[in-house]
Amino acid sequence: MSVFDMTGIPDDGSLEDQLKWRRFADRVDRLFKPSGRKRAELAKALAAYAKAARDARRLACELWASETEWFEGCKRRAADEQDIDLEYDPEPDTDPELDMFWERLEEFADCEETLLESAQTADTIIRLVAGGNAGSDGRGTVDGRP
Repeated sequence: MSVFDMTGIPDDGSLEDQLKWRRFADRVDRLFKPSGRKRAELAKALAAYAKAARDARRLACELWASETEWFEGCKRRAADEQDIDLEYDPEPDTDPELDMFWERLEEFADCEETLLESAQTADTIIRLVAGGNAGSDGRGTVDGRP
């Protein structure tokens, strides 16, 4: 497998020109050796990242839902105990730090597309490295070294 896509090479030139391009591509193929060690390190880091991104989003969603639901339940219970109708009376403001935390947590949880897309991209890169489809030398290793 060549590291070059030869379809872009002009084929209207002489046979000699086409052979020069082919020799050029063959020489680059022989010289270029991707780093198997660095690719393996990247694949390992990306696997951890993809799992962490998915876990972080799931946990953020769960925490936001449970805390806000619990908080609303606490307000209803306290209102019932004090015989306050929260639907018509003004509610006290939530602590600004807690409110900011929930806003950021909800914002993070809503990053589903970005987080999951980056995790899927990481998965794709991992498969390319593992499958040798990212510049493999065809010898069962990425760079020819065991």
